[in-house]
Amino acid sequence: MWDASLDLLSEVKGLGSYKDVNASAITAELFGRSVRTLDLKSLIASKRAAGRTKDIAVVMELEGLLD
Repeated sequence: MWDASLDLLSEVKGLGSYKDVNASAITAELFGRSVRTLDLKSLIASKRAAGRTKDIAVVMELEGLLD
């Protein structure tokens, strides 16, 4: 068994409500299950909007994945 945490949010800073976010979410497979998650551009936008040091630190790395 694996140890993991899961955040469930009703709103994502910089992206809007669950309904807004879900409209541009992607489906991915994780541990044999289909899950909805942010697409890469939305993840970057949410990290920029959060503005926390730990989020800003990975923005450039995530942007590199867009290329």
